[in-house]
Amino acid sequence: MICIGICDDQLESLKILQRMIEAIQREWGHEWEILVFTSGNELLNHIHKMDAVFLDIEMPKMDGIQVGMEIMKRNADCRIIMATGRVERVKEAFHIQAFRFVTKPFDKEELQEALSAVLNSNIGTASIELFWKRNACMVQQRDIRYIQALDSYSEFIVGSKVFRKEVALHDLEECLDSRMFCRIHKKYIINLHWVEAFKDGVIYIDKKPFIVSRRKKKEVEKKYIEYDLKYR
Repeated sequence: MICIGICDDQLESLKILQRMIEAIQREWGHEWEILVFTSGNELLNHIHKMDAVFLDIEMPKMDGIQVGMEIMKRNADCRIIMATGRVERVKEAFHIQAFRFVTKPFDKEELQEALSAVLNSNIGTASIELFWKRNACMVQQRDIRYIQALDSYSEFIVGSKVFRKEVALHDLEECLDSRMFCRIHKKYIINLHWVEAFKDGVIYIDKKPFIVSRRKKKEVEKKYIEYDLKYR
């Protein structure tokens, strides 16, 4: 579940944005944790858990730019979406690498685009427990290049390391990010992010060929194109 923060010292504006985001959440059928704050200091006390934050530029004591600089120090992975009614201040937001801008009064389509971009950028960030040399490690899903089923366990190729876990590929399909991972064969799940080429029914990762089963070919082609268009 992703966590979205909203920070605005104007209570009416904060509540309007909260209601609009909650309406989009229901419309899309998602479950998000939405937290609201009326000051930058209050937001910063919880920033470690945020995936994205809608941040008003105009705030007393610490304005949005100052808060954004602190966010970059404390949680560099948090997507900052600046909210402003003053176009002349947009340039300042480049100093905090603002992910998106939304204007006041808020527009539903603009909010939908920003939220969709957050969801797409969040792909593969969940972690999974794997074992390396019998030691448990938490590994981000996006770092897994491919998974191979062996006798009673599966091997996970993560860079130059080989991790293991006693789990079947069928069970992994339930917990891995389906936008990124694709079952291509009874023995293999591949991460589309690491695919270098897909030609004549063969996928290449780290120059290694993986033959896509005939039964899976159309499904894999569709997911490969979709990933390329939406997430790469």
